[in-house]
Amino acid sequence: MDNQENLALSTDRKIPTKELLKRIWPYLKKEWGSFLVALILLLANVVLALFLPIIEKELIAIIKLDSFEMKMVVILAVSFLGVAIVRNLVIHFGNIVLCKAGERIVYRLRTEIYHHIESMSQNQLSTMPVGSLVTRVANYTTSISNLFVTVLVSLFLNILTVIGVYVVMFIYSWQMALIMLGFIVVILVMSYLFEKKIYAVYREIRGHYSTMNAYINESLSGMRVIQLFNAEIKKRQDFGEKVDDLRKARYTGILLYGFYRPLLMLLYVLAAAV
Repeated sequence: MDNQENLALSTDRKIPTKELLKRIWPYLKKEWGSFLVALILLLANVVLALFLPIIEKELIAIIKLDSFEMKMVVILAVSFLGVAIVRNLVIHFGNIVLCKAGERIVYRLRTEIYHHIESMSQNQLSTMPVGSLVTRVANYTTSISNLFVTVLVSLFLNILTVIGVYVVMFIYSWQMALIMLGFIVVILVMSYLFEKKIYAVYREIRGHYSTMNAYINESLSGMRVIQLFNAEIKKRQDFGEKVDDLRKARYTGILLYGFYRPLLMLLYVLAAAV
């Protein structure tokens, strides 16, 4: 990264969660109705998801009897199918509500950022590569949308599901539920360590993307000068180095996921075996 790009990225910093939520809150407040509807649909999804294994349990218990009424089997099977269909519809409509809210938030963010860039002086703009600005306006705001549409939804859904599952487990067998809590603790520790590592990797990847976009923009806008000084080979080599740095950073992220996800699957299999 050259000095100009370092200057453009020198203000990047990790924002504390409290400060981040404070900055995001004005955008969330305008969409509180959509998020409230989404939360209700999430709760309904969790309740329906808990009903499915209970219906399965009752169905298996009836079939294992020496003599059983086929009418009850049909009723439970139809009930299982109906709950599954309703649950998928709830998930579908919840995703639509969240996607629309996320797109409206991204629209406001991009508009405000664009107006802010327009208000900057020529001296400020001259110290920032265009590629870096484009990356921030286009990619970073999309990450905010993913936060609302994917990350927060998955987080709340998983938390509510785990709580619901453990409530049911404590009702049926508190001893088994206590044993399974040990696996939750291990997963939490693993996830905390993984988050620390992957955050640094993603930050590096975003920096490389910003650098590469800025380099492409500057090279294309100054192509006549590059050709005039016969510097195509040098520029091609420089671009190859930047692409290689990006590849190495992404490869590191893939390796981290390659360790983390199989470990989660191993814990899942161990928990099922226990």
